[in-house]
Amino acid sequence: LNNFQTAVTNVPLAFAQIVHISNKITNGFANLFDQGFASSGFPDQMNYNNNMVNGLMAIDALGQLQPQDQYLTENISEYFKDCVFPAMLLNNGSGPTVNDIAQSTDLLQTIQTTLSNAWVTTYYSSSGSDNVTCTQMYQNLVNDITNAINSPTGSISQAYANQMLLGMGGAAAYTNPSFDTGLLGTAAGYIIAGSVTSQQLLSQAILINAFNPALQAFAAQNGLNPNALSSALTQNMLQTTTTMNTSYALAKEILPMAFLIISALIYAIMPIMFAMMFIPQLTKKFGLMAFDLLMWIAFWAPLASIINAVVQASAAQTFNVLGVSAIEPQNWGYLMSHTYTLMAIAGDMMFSVPVLAFALASGSSYAMTAVAGSVTGLSRAAAASAANSMSTMGGAESAQAQASQAGGLGIASKANNESPQVAAENL
Repeated sequence: LNNFQTAVTNVPLAFAQIVHISNKITNGFANLFDQGFASSGFPDQMNYNNNMVNGLMAIDALGQLQPQDQYLTENISEYFKDCVFPAMLLNNGSGPTVNDIAQSTDLLQTIQTTLSNAWVTTYYSSSGSDNVTCTQMYQNLVNDITNAINSPTGSISQAYANQMLLGMGGAAAYTNPSFDTGLLGTAAGYIIAGSVTSQQLLSQAILINAFNPALQAFAAQNGLNPNALSSALTQNMLQTTTTMNTSYALAKEILPMAFLIISALIYAIMPIMFAMMFIPQLTKKFGLMAFDLLMWIAFWAPLASIINAVVQASAAQTFNVLGVSAIEPQNWGYLMSHTYTLMAIAGDMMFSVPVLAFALASGSSYAMTAVAGSVTGLSRAAAASAANSMSTMGGAESAQAQASQAGGLGIASKANNESPQVAAENL
């Protein structure tokens, strides 16, 4: 909240002392809570006085992560479409099974196939396109993905830095990919409690996010209209994440500005209030008013610190109860969904900080009542929207039926060396 450092000169000593004391109280309260949270294992890197870096945002940024290099994006899709899916459907040991994919904690290793050299795909680069075997394509992808993650200027590390930069309100620290990946490792270690590295998490996210588009391309290649499948797979996620992220993004942008403006107004009227205190009949009234206003802004920081830590501790506890110790395709959906929900709650609660702080400073009870009814509003609205979308698009069963039919057509056309249309008629 108080992450602005601006030098102001020629400030009267008495006024400067008020501001100094107020800031010391605010940061002192926040420090006490930070020390308490640290004693229970909360990472210092994510506490309030380290700019309240949100570990949930580090995980959330994985949800829509795509390489900035379109050649790499296309190559991943081509490998899934022409090598992984056919090997899975052949089910002869030349590739992973459905369960292998669902439970994989290292997709880059899992998707390796041992198809014969008769199975080829297209590898794209700046110099053009080449037909390569599935074995060669896999080796190319391993090298390309590893370089794109490990290099500070790589297309994946830069894409992740951009996601973090947008999510955290354009703060300059997040332009550094090394800082962002370091935060991801810290957040994963605390929230997911796994031993996986940030580089493995980035690789896992890239491949999971590529799975659905590749499945749609596979369906289209084999003579099916992928539109229904595309809608069922993506529309409810887009509606949900948009609603959830809006709450957190608004809180991240607006609250620091509001804190700065309100603090400036309170400091500006303090000399007038002190002057009014010299009037005998008004001394007590204006003295209490000045105290309430100073304590109001002093309580913002500790409340923000509490919300920050409690929401992330809640995420860690939930994932621990569910047994989530790594990111797998089978837990990716609810892991990201719960992350979005907690971010929505955190954003809504952060908007309540001014009201809660005023209630604590003044002893008022009406503010507590106003806050209680608003915490789950955004989550409830997003859930209703997603449920409505899925029901109108036929739901998950329709998506599974489309995927199954696409797989059948693919194997039939490959095995019989005939067009997808003929394969469909035979089926």
